[in-house]
Amino acid sequence: MKILVTGHEGFIGKNLASYLKYKGHDVEGWEWQENKFPDAQQYDRVIHCGAISSTTETNVEKILKQNYEWTMKLIEICDMMGTTLQYSSSASVYGPGNDGFREDSECFPQNPYAWSKYLIDRWINEYSNDFKINIKGE
Repeated sequence: MKILVTGHEGFIGKNLASYLKYKGHDVEGWEWQENKFPDAQQYDRVIHCGAISSTTETNVEKILKQNYEWTMKLIEICDMMGTTLQYSSSASVYGPGNDGFREDSECFPQNPYAWSKYLIDRWINEYSNDFKINIKGE
């Protein structure tokens, strides 16, 4: 299987790409570039790990541009090309002190990073029936 891993230079992306290669997959990496997107048509699957993940980053515009807007466009491109997409969400969307953590718990994002992940999750859930491809958040 030919797989694209975005954020392949980060901790999770690097280890995931390495593992997938070990399992015999043809893996390529992609790092965020303003107004540039991978050709999703070349891949069987895109695994989107790329994001500004710093919970202390205060430049909200930068985070929304890279984490939210870029991810939405990547999803749209994958949908047009028929390429399955798996993306990284974050437990940070649930906020602090969430005893008995469950994915259906109330969301309470506390920083711009968590908000960007929450907005993507919400957008995908709202429009999931409109997509032709399988989109899965982890």
